Amino acid sequence: MKLSIVIPAYNEEATIEAIVRRVQAVDLGPIEKEIIVVNDGSRDGTEQVLKKLSGIRHISHERNVGKGAALTTGFQSATGDIVIIQDAAHGFLSFDREPHSFLAVPGARDVGVEVHSLSKGYDMIGWRIGWVCGNERIVRAFADTKDNFDSGQFIAIQKAAAAALDDPEIPKRTRAKYRRRMEKLVATLGRCGFKCGWILGEQSQCPFF
Repeated sequence: MKLSIVIPAYNEEATIEAIVRRVQAVDLGPIEKEIIVVNDGSRDGTEQVLKKLSGIRHISHERNVGKGAALTTGFQSATGDIVIIQDAAHGFLSFDREPHSFLAVPGARDVGVEVHSLSKGYDMIGWRIGWVCGNERIVRAFADTKDNFDSGQFIAIQKAAAAALDDPEIPKRTRAKYRRRMEKLVATLGRCGFKCGWILGEQSQCPFF
């Protein structure tokens, strides 16, 4: 039995070695560990640190394309057979391409699920609602657990969420809104004398200097 652990990294020169060492220190008994670190176009010394680390596989992107793309790269390279649960709460916030999904990787639906939130892509921040999709057996187990541990979100919020999911234009408008804001912010900072730009890809809502 093998567990694949995928770690996306962007500008983590100061922390990536400690993170990897902590993962390596976890004793899984007879379960084999496969640690894959995806350097997502870091601009600092992350790549140099990764080259010195033993016991990992590391993959490098030439440029930063976001967490979703980095995880997809890692999942495509993984050879483990343990269930994967991908936290994709920010997955819809992609500016230069369609959002990436772990479930788009061949065979992903056989071994894992994605956990999504309507907070970011659907502007329902604070409503505390999301969904799980992927492997049918895992989703059913999750639903059974929810049925026994809580009563669910207020029904009006559930209906609003269902209506949102029926409209594929909502996340497109949300992404366009974030992009407009970022373009204005970077332009304003530039007029103030700052040399900065912004990074395309998922979760790239902050300018870099």
